[in-house]
Amino acid sequence: MLLVTGGGKGITAECALSLAKETGTRLALLGRSDPEEDGELAANLERMAATGVTARYLRADVTDGAQVAEAVAAIERHLGKVTGVLHGAGGNVPKLLGELTDADYAATIDPKVAGLEAVLAAVGTGALKLLVTFGSITGRAGLRGEAHYAIANEWQSDLVERLARELPHCRCRAVEWSLWSGVGMGERLGSVENLARVGVTTITPDQGVAMLRELIADPGAPVVTVVTGRFGEMPTVTFTAGSEGGDDLPLLRFLEQPRVHYPGIELVADSEVGWASDPYLAEHVFGGGEGAVLPGTVGMEIMAQAAAGLLGTDTVPVLEGVEFLRAIVVAEDAPVTVRVAALRTGPGRVVTAVRTSTTKFQIDHFRAVCDYAGAQLRHTGDQPEPLGHTGDYSGVKPETLGLARPGDVALPPLAFDPATDLYGPMLFHGPRFKLVESVHRTGAQHVTGRLLAGTGSSWFGRYLPDRLLLGDPAARDAYMQPMQTCGPTVLAIPAGVERIVPGPSTGAQPTDVYIRHRFDDKCWDIEVTDRDGDVIETWQGFRTQLVSKYEVPREWVPMLLGSYLEHVLIEQNLAGRVVFDADGDGLERRQASRLAVQRLFGAEAEVVWRPDGKPEVLGGDTVSIAHSAGVTMATTTPGCDLETVTPRSRQAWSTLLGADRLTLAETVADETGEDFDTAATRIWTAAECLVKAGRPVDAAVTFDSARDGGWVGLVAGDDRILTMSTRLRGVAAPVVLAILAATDANAGKAGELR
Repeated sequence: MLLVTGGGKGITAECALSLAKETGTRLALLGRSDPEEDGELAANLERMAATGVTARYLRADVTDGAQVAEAVAAIERHLGKVTGVLHGAGGNVPKLLGELTDADYAATIDPKVAGLEAVLAAVGTGALKLLVTFGSITGRAGLRGEAHYAIANEWQSDLVERLARELPHCRCRAVEWSLWSGVGMGERLGSVENLARVGVTTITPDQGVAMLRELIADPGAPVVTVVTGRFGEMPTVTFTAGSEGGDDLPLLRFLEQPRVHYPGIELVADSEVGWASDPYLAEHVFGGGEGAVLPGTVGMEIMAQAAAGLLGTDTVPVLEGVEFLRAIVVAEDAPVTVRVAALRTGPGRVVTAVRTSTTKFQIDHFRAVCDYAGAQLRHTGDQPEPLGHTGDYSGVKPETLGLARPGDVALPPLAFDPATDLYGPMLFHGPRFKLVESVHRTGAQHVTGRLLAGTGSSWFGRYLPDRLLLGDPAARDAYMQPMQTCGPTVLAIPAGVERIVPGPSTGAQPTDVYIRHRFDDKCWDIEVTDRDGDVIETWQGFRTQLVSKYEVPREWVPMLLGSYLEHVLIEQNLAGRVVFDADGDGLERRQASRLAVQRLFGAEAEVVWRPDGKPEVLGGDTVSIAHSAGVTMATTTPGCDLETVTPRSRQAWSTLLGADRLTLAETVADETGEDFDTAATRIWTAAECLVKAGRPVDAAVTFDSARDGGWVGLVAGDDRILTMSTRLRGVAAPVVLAILAATDANAGKAGELR
């Protein structure tokens, strides 16, 4: 049973009712008011009865020990032993210090201190499990006309701290509240509006009740806790430096102008961002637009700086729930004020958001949770360090996602030059951001690449702090860049990440990056390693947002064509993965085939050839391979082929195709409007697919459909054959490719990515 003093009205009644509804405890309420004459008290008692709470109200003055003892005895006869006390009794008649009398002091202090002592004497402390007192921030902050009330609250908290030491079996909590809205002493005294004008914000009843429940439930919560909204400028309130942050903020770029700072609790700071002060902006201009786009990785740094400043720590946090909601665009001649807000919501957890003057600080552009407790557990492998810990974590590695396969990145690079094939045609980044060195495996749902170390370029202008907590933002941006090869005809921008475990020194060394699509959740996982294969950073649940689509190129970089073909198969509900690559100098066909198989299945894959020349992957995986004009094509489908378009006479084509298939070529030419040699080459490649797939050589093939981008679909029994006419870089003549694949409801998942 919970004994509640002053529990019939105000914030005490709200909290008592909530605790009773949540726990089922019975309430014994003590107070001086008469329900017959006090409408608020009567209404609260009716609310309690209506919600099914067992509550009994007795009139007693807590400063009168005899009355309290008599009331407690009566309560315990009817409701059972008191095991918890919520002491909310108190009174407050504001008076200036010079006007106070001994009687004023006694009337204010006695309910808080002597009243609590009387209650505990009547109840006994042997069976007591919970003791909660309600005080006021006035005891720490002071307030004009409230000197006596400040003393009463400070003495009450001191008493609870002493009781906590003497009663280890009892959970003791002294909660020192600031103003509540709509209920409580401040509302009755008319203080809410006056204090709001000087920057004091109130606690809503829902917030107050939730905080009380949290403080009671948490065994590690402090004995005395101040629960408050913002309280403006109060010179009597100071924060001590230490593990929860101090008054002085660190010298960091994005904490230039603190607007709100409650160390260890809340921080709001502004900084002016422009092309002159932030030279990286000139290297991050999207689509030739008039303004630069602030990189999302710089947004992550902004939020990390705010969280670190709030808690007074140098530890690199784990980032959770990262959201890139709206781009921050900075015109060359118009700096933008960036405002970052950080709020501590629990031990080692800080919620952050970034707003700007361009949206009048009314819209979140970026959001993230900085989790220091998780970061310290990761670093120490045991219990979290104090939040001010500044130890060396340079040798600590994050947990692995199992994506890294050093053998894959050891494969020869694909015939793809990022300097000319990625930056410019596909990505808009400037010099410091151009860190993709090579790509070694890629497809619609995975990519493996090598990255250069950061350039070491200065990020901020002269006289601005240059320390970066999360390392080089360009290096981290490069972790995402190889993904562009997975969708070569679309431009997608970052939308969010479920969880990032940052590396301790991003950009300081060359790295390898492994990216895999997570089928069920429509997102990606990223794992970054050093060149020795040790994991240094992980991203889980990376999401992108489609911005635009490009026209299908008339001439393809062979590597990118493979990713594009995989997307086409998925769209057509067909299963299969595809690799295209220009053969290296002096590479024989079987060497090129072996390398293509490793790019499909992983570096450990082994291929052998049957006597008839058909390739087989040891382990049973399906593969088909084709070569033409110095290019190798390989698929996980039963058949594929690649041929250059060569002009031939009708008689030559008739000899190659036969009468029926020659007629089919004429039909394709009529349906598509293309030249006959291209149409006939389509039928030839389709026939080759059937042979490689082990289908009858004379299987009937019919026209199915034609679509933009040079595509023609054919049907052979239960098989579908997609053919495409295009050009490849470095190949003078047009080419036609064909892929035979079976319909698969799980086409997007076809073939385990290894």
